[in-house]
Amino acid sequence: MFHSCCFKIYISKKNSIMNKLLIGTACLGVCLISCSKETTSEQTTTYNTYNLVTAVDGKSDPQVAKGSYGITYDLGTSLATIATNSLQLGTSSNGKFQAGGITYNSYLTDLGQIIQFPVKLSPTLSTGSVDVTSIGGYVSNALAGAVYNTPGIISNSSPESVVVALSYNVGPDYKVRTFQKDICYIGATSTMYSDKDGKVQQYVNEDFTYRIVMDLDNKKATVVLYNAKFADKAPVLKGIVIEGLKLEFNNAGYTITGKDIVPKIWSDNTLLENPKFIFNNFRFDATGEPLVTGRSVFEVAGMYTGSFNGRCVILTK
Repeated sequence: MFHSCCFKIYISKKNSIMNKLLIGTACLGVCLISCSKETTSEQTTTYNTYNLVTAVDGKSDPQVAKGSYGITYDLGTSLATIATNSLQLGTSSNGKFQAGGITYNSYLTDLGQIIQFPVKLSPTLSTGSVDVTSIGGYVSNALAGAVYNTPGIISNSSPESVVVALSYNVGPDYKVRTFQKDICYIGATSTMYSDKDGKVQQYVNEDFTYRIVMDLDNKKATVVLYNAKFADKAPVLKGIVIEGLKLEFNNAGYTITGKDIVPKIWSDNTLLENPKFIFNNFRFDATGEPLVTGRSVFEVAGMYTGSFNGRCVILTK
């Protein structure tokens, strides 16, 4: 439900970026929490996500499972309570906790709304079967709007409207980070190439968007590159789809890799294979605590060598 108080603030304070906010928030039907601090009422929202559980000693394989978190926001005190009863640790699937007294900051960027939870080393644990420390992270709808209205590039699907990026420790043995299996990263992409005179050139594209779509059952991923441009005089490609990539989870986060992949290019409302832009190699790494940092390196058609650094939660834009 789109709260009226949020809508009024968007109109009165953010007129210059209304179009982006409407795409990023109103069109998604998502307002994360009320923007007003004039009430002492509480608001509870349930977020479905995935948990990446890794062993602190690194001696066991990472574990991925569905998760669900209920977050209660006290709009008067700006304190939150984060709770779950679906945490899977090792062979146990009934891990649960309720952690309170967690400070949050809610604010708007020109891409949408972000709720930030600064790390709380020792939250108030009122109930639970596990001991949770160092909990923090983000809830954000600030990136999905970037590609939400791009039609039909992959099976008419759209990225998930809310990013839930939490990180916390469970006892001395486990670290948990949440992630979405359809998520967007943006940042600067730098490409190096040789011009017709053999001189090495560099081009930086600030509008590149990397959308990661995971097939967790088959450990595969599809990457969609939006607004791709590899050189100053090259055309802007609205969408490049790289399919059949290998997906691996590790103690740092997850890695997506592939070699010699003929991509599909979105043009004239059609998605067609185009060997002209073959990806000789591609790698994407998601890391961080919480899991919000993305890095990529790739080579295209033996001509362009690219590197990317970005995030799935952008604090300013």
